[in-house]
Amino acid sequence: MVGRRDWELEETTATSRSHLGLWAMHWNGGADGLRLDARPWGGSRARTVDSGDLVGARAVGAGLEWSHVRPDWILQNETIVQRIDGLAPEGVGSPWGSTVTLVLPRGGLKRSWSASRQALHHPDHVIPHRSHEWVLRASWLDLEPVGGSRQAELAVGVNLYVSRRSRWMLHLQRTAVERAADLDVLLLRIQAGF
Repeated sequence: MVGRRDWELEETTATSRSHLGLWAMHWNGGADGLRLDARPWGGSRARTVDSGDLVGARAVGAGLEWSHVRPDWILQNETIVQRIDGLAPEGVGSPWGSTVTLVLPRGGLKRSWSASRQALHHPDHVIPHRSHEWVLRASWLDLEPVGGSRQAELAVGVNLYVSRRSRWMLHLQRTAVERAADLDVLLLRIQAGF
């Protein structure tokens, strides 16, 4: 069971807009266990941490999203916390995590926020092979309360737009996991829209 409320905050100018979203969730583990999902209403596992076979466990969670979109920069934050009952042997745990993202559109690229999708629209204006955006993201996740570890990630990347719905994304990310070796990952992704 999920409830959600969104607010379009007052516009400061015609090209500047802020958004605030708040959601709450109750989830019974069942045979598949629980998932820590930043957007449990979306049906996507892209932002999911599988917490394993917590059969019979129950979770109550809340999330807060905030975004501010301007022509020359976009700032977003997502924070999630869940209280999970039925863990063995701990009995109860409250994992939480947060992500802060800064996007810098360049080369004539224009972005806007979609309240219905709770995400950025496809770009409103693109100059093929010239429009791009720099992305800086910091995130942290504390799974210690459910038997995991704390971890933090810093990522920097550039997205080059071939068209309004197609882009090449080159990102470098470093993940630090408590009591484990750091992990450096270079990601090259291609998104194509038709």
